[in-house]
Amino acid sequence: MGLWGFLIFGMRSSGDLDAALRWERLVIPVIPFVGVFFYHFSLLITRAQSNRRLLIFFYLLTVLFVALAPTNLVVTGMELRAYGNAPVFGALFPLYLMSVYLPVFLGIYALVKGYSGSRAREQSNRFTYILIGAGCSLVGGTTDILAAQEIIPYPGGMIGNVLFASFATVALLRNRLLELRVVLRRG
Repeated sequence: MGLWGFLIFGMRSSGDLDAALRWERLVIPVIPFVGVFFYHFSLLITRAQSNRRLLIFFYLLTVLFVALAPTNLVVTGMELRAYGNAPVFGALFPLYLMSVYLPVFLGIYALVKGYSGSRAREQSNRFTYILIGAGCSLVGGTTDILAAQEIIPYPGGMIGNVLFASFATVALLRNRLLELRVVLRRG
């Protein structure tokens, strides 16, 4: 998500539309990876039975968008908007959206299922923090798409991602979801 934020900052602050398009072509493959990694993480944290084929499909679809990023099939160009540079969507943008949103929705579903099956309060709290954060990120990302279509005036994707990172950090640290000593020792 940090790489996503950095690339979006580069795109929005570019001085000309050609430079903005180069930044956008770099961010195109990053965003689906965030979605697939979230889905994979959700399966692992909830210990849900995973459909290995579906997970492989999402990873392969993401790799496909790595290959398609330099073409005009996902994004055809850039436009200057009141908030900065914005992409002009190409013919495969709906498939691109599916490759981002479907794994996120499946990850949220796995977390909701894990929450409802959880007996321990600490585990329920973990899932709650991550679900709230994921919801913030999802709403924020959706505002980016709506702003690019001039439905709303300003994108909130980065704000949503900061909120997601904040809630995930609280979940990790407060509920000991990640043993920092072990990570530091192994690192």
